[in-house]
Amino acid sequence: MTASCTLIIPAHNEAAVISESIAAVRRALKDSGRKWEIIVVDDGSADGTADLAERALGDTGWVLKTPDCRGKATAIAKGVRSCRTDWLIFSDADLSVSPDFFEPAVRRLDEAHVVIASRHLPGAKFLRRQPWLRQTCGEIFRRMVQAAFLPDITDFTCGLKAFRSAEAQKLFENLHCLDWTFDVEILLRAKQSGLRINQLPVSWSNRPDSRVRLLSAIFGSLLSLWRLKCIYLGACHK
Repeated sequence: MTASCTLIIPAHNEAAVISESIAAVRRALKDSGRKWEIIVVDDGSADGTADLAERALGDTGWVLKTPDCRGKATAIAKGVRSCRTDWLIFSDADLSVSPDFFEPAVRRLDEAHVVIASRHLPGAKFLRRQPWLRQTCGEIFRRMVQAAFLPDITDFTCGLKAFRSAEAQKLFENLHCLDWTFDVEILLRAKQSGLRINQLPVSWSNRPDSRVRLLSAIFGSLLSLWRLKCIYLGACHK
C-alpha cells in the first residue's frame, strides 16, 4: 500500500507567490498515485497570505497560524506536530526546488528515514544562482558544517527535505537552534540516532527577493554552530 504524505509549507508574507505555488504543487502531485495533504503554516504574515492559501488549497489541505513571526524552524515544527500521515515533506513557499522533485524525494523514504535535496551532487543543477557574496558565504558555511559535524552530507540548507513522520516528530522536538542552523541540528540528530539519510540531486533556482539579512545571519549561524558543537559533541569543555 502506498504511504500517504503531508507537504508542509512555512510561509511569512508570501502573498505574491503562495497561490501560484499551491497551484503548481497540486498540478505536480495530482497523478502521483499517492494521497497527499498540504499544510501551510502562516508565520505571522501581515499581507493576507493565510486567506490566499486557504482559497488556493480548497479541500487538499489547511492553514495553521502562528500569532507572530517565529521563524521557519518553528513553523515547520508546528506543521510536523499536526501531521496525520505516514510520511511528510517540507518545502519553501517560493518553490526554489520544483514540485516535480517532491514525489521522487518521498519515494526514497522506502529505503531511508530522511531524504534531503542537494545542490552539490552529480546531476544537480543551479538554474539561477545567488549573488556572488551570498553564494560564497553559503559555501563557507557548508564546508564548515562538513568539517565540524557531517562530512558525508553535501547540502544542509536546501529547502526540501522528507521524513518518515514518526522520526520527524522526534527530530523536531525541542530544537536548540531555530535560525539557519536548524537543518544542521535535525541532520545531526538523525545521524546520531542511526537513521538512514538519503540525498537527492535537484535543480534549484534562487529567489531574487530573499529577505535574509546576510550579516546578522552569518554571526548568528556561527554562534549556533558553536552551540551545537557544545551540545552534541561536548567540545566546549575540552
